[in-house]
Amino acid sequence: MAYWLFLISGLAVGALYALGGVGLVILNRATGVLNFAYGAIGGLGAMVAWQLLDWGWPEPVAWAASIGLGCLISLGYGGLVAPRLAHREPVVKAVATLGLAIVLLGIMNLLWIITPRRLSLVTDLTSIELLGLRITGTRLLAL
Repeated sequence: MAYWLFLISGLAVGALYALGGVGLVILNRATGVLNFAYGAIGGLGAMVAWQLLDWGWPEPVAWAASIGLGCLISLGYGGLVAPRLAHREPVVKAVATLGLAIVLLGIMNLLWIITPRRLSLVTDLTSIELLGLRITGTRLLAL
């Protein structure tokens, strides 16, 4: 089997990791806080979108609810917790975001049993065949 196919396939996943890292750095530069809850907020939004789609809700409503929940959590933390930590050391601020991440991960663990789930997107329906490798629109978009 050609190992280069795995390399090409992994580019989209690597691009998503890079995008997450860039977002984390930009958030750190903008606020001065290393936000460890960044991924947990996105994960909770994805799980909510998956759940709503599983219940048969329309995709635009599920995506809007997902983004809205992430914004609500971020704004709630930024309005209620962050001002009380404004004059604290950077380590204290980072640990506070770690606490938020643990709380969100605990909530997700309570609501959804940890099993693999597939979140299908409209961009998964379109694909091209390139040198024996199926490349979906989602992977191209991520790259």
